[in-house]
Amino acid sequence: MSIPAFAASTPARQPALGWRIACVLLGVLATGTSLLITVIAGIERGATLAERAAWIATGVVLLLAAHLLPALGRRATLIPKLAGLVLWVAAFLAVGYTHTTFFLNAQRGTGEQRAERIQSASPAQVAQKTRSRTAIAADIATATRTFELLKVQACDARCEGLHARKMATQARLAALRIEDQEAQRAERIEDAGAAAAATLAQDRALARTDPFVGVIAGFTGLSLPVAGVVIAACLGWMLDGVAAVAWLYATTAFTVPSDERILQESVRHAGRAEVRPVVANPSIEPANDVFCAAEPVGTPGVEDTLAASVVRTTCDQIHTQPVRDEASEVERLTSAIEAGCLLPTVGAIVGYIGCSQGRALALRQRLAESRPELFAIAARA
Repeated sequence: MSIPAFAASTPARQPALGWRIACVLLGVLATGTSLLITVIAGIERGATLAERAAWIATGVVLLLAAHLLPALGRRATLIPKLAGLVLWVAAFLAVGYTHTTFFLNAQRGTGEQRAERIQSASPAQVAQKTRSRTAIAADIATATRTFELLKVQACDARCEGLHARKMATQARLAALRIEDQEAQRAERIEDAGAAAAATLAQDRALARTDPFVGVIAGFTGLSLPVAGVVIAACLGWMLDGVAAVAWLYATTAFTVPSDERILQESVRHAGRAEVRPVVANPSIEPANDVFCAAEPVGTPGVEDTLAASVVRTTCDQIHTQPVRDEASEVERLTSAIEAGCLLPTVGAIVGYIGCSQGRALALRQRLAESRPELFAIAARA
């Protein structure tokens, strides 16, 4: 007499409701944030209203494609999946460009605000307009030459005039020296102002740079513009990746796996299932990996037909037993598992009893507590 064999794999359970809600909320939040960024970036790119509307529409379409294509094409065949993968990669890169533009513009605007708040430490001193020191030095040289010539000139009859010329030349030299000092002071003020302006410009340039970008640029050796672009692109792609994975998880959570649907359908009709003989070649496994019967190699005879009839009759009797309470359900499930008509899984119990998954899980726990050997028998089979 043949013994029914069970499939080795166990169908996965659906995720909890809280996990589903968390995936949906995360997807909505990430997609909503990306939509806001796309709208702002489209407004900043366009000059006219029509251009802005076109940029926003293009960004929204590419954004939705980058976020939802993995979830929408999850059950597609191979060729549509490959085409969708190519389009998804292109849309993902395009949306990253849009988000990079937004982040760079936001960093630039914030940097300008920080730079405007930086003021000079001291009020700037305005240097007085003076002649160049080169011209003053030339005049000083001329006056000094004249004075030295007057000093060596002999006084014959008009000594008062020579003395007056000497005094005038000395006064001229004194005035030129004072003018030279004023020119030097003006140069110092001008140099100090230039140094203060250079320091202020450097501080404002540093304030325009995002601190994190500056640290990354110094650590990696990249220039500040390149480091800013790389960081902005990574932030945008991370946001899009979170949204795409969240929607993929959310749609997977709300969908019953195909193998579990097959198992439930097979177990639902387990009482009416026909016991199929195994092909003579032992290396070929049965086509139905959910419920099958291992028959002896060769042509089935009278004894095999009687054995299959006994198994079908037993499964029909167990399947049509009336259900009164939980103990009766556990007893019915025990008889079905021992007879080889049922897998000890939540999905199989749901299809066999026709109850909810919570009820099936409670019954399975009762079976595990009362008859743990049933699970060992199913695993060996």
